[in-house]
Amino acid sequence: MSVPVSVIIPTWRRLDALRDTLDVLRACNPSPAEVLVHVDAGDNETAPWLRQHAPEVQVLESGERRGPGGGRNRLMAASNQPYVASLDDDSYPLDADYFARVVQGFDRHPGAGMLAAIVTHRGVEAPAAEDRAEEVVNFMGCGCAYRRTAWDQTDGYLPRSVPYGMEETDLSLQLLDRGWKIVKDRRLRIRHDTDLSHHADPRRTAGTVANTALLPYIRYPVRYWPWGLMQYLNRIRWFVTAGRLRGIGQGLMDTGWSLWKNRKLRDPVSPGTIQRFRELRR
Repeated sequence: MSVPVSVIIPTWRRLDALRDTLDVLRACNPSPAEVLVHVDAGDNETAPWLRQHAPEVQVLESGERRGPGGGRNRLMAASNQPYVASLDDDSYPLDADYFARVVQGFDRHPGAGMLAAIVTHRGVEAPAAEDRAEEVVNFMGCGCAYRRTAWDQTDGYLPRSVPYGMEETDLSLQLLDRGWKIVKDRRLRIRHDTDLSHHADPRRTAGTVANTALLPYIRYPVRYWPWGLMQYLNRIRWFVTAGRLRGIGQGLMDTGWSLWKNRKLRDPVSPGTIQRFRELRR
């Protein structure tokens, strides 16, 4: 028995983690209607393994690096169910009936363009599922679900090899601007099997610095650019205070080029959307 949910997973060179996630998905009851995996460029091992050992998975490959957001865009375009559960290759449901709960969540919240799950990381005890929900603006791409009709009204994710600092926030703003809500459903629980040690990577720091400028440039009305500048400076200050100095200089250098390269993508949301976003984030 299956429910009308697609599962999408972007991956890159983490086959062991992906195997574990697929094992969990196979044990889910009811199962999703389809599972799709995007293998980013430069990973020559995962796609052949999937085709041999996981024939139920639809495999997409790219000839150039798209990052997790670009991978999710391709997966969304290829999926065909009304609801789409988004995972990472190292994240998986904690409850066997997770996908039934996704469908129920969207039925309960007809104004929700997205459901955000409770995500816990390795070594952290997962909270008990609760039959309650609230509107939010923060979510994690490794543990959420999209309503297709809402997704189709957005531009999706901006393909960035390093997505930190803008990926989820950008999609949140687009959904809010089109009248949709993001609802955190506390019946949905996801384990993200990582200790987050990769966050100290200088490439992540550099990408986050540049992205923190790119997001306001693309999505904020001009009147909110000073607020965006404050966010940019505060992000740099946070990295300095945390002692994560490696990568800041590269991020500063990358900022101008990133704005110029993506100048044609500027599509600001309304001032009212920014105000609503700020209210919900508090």
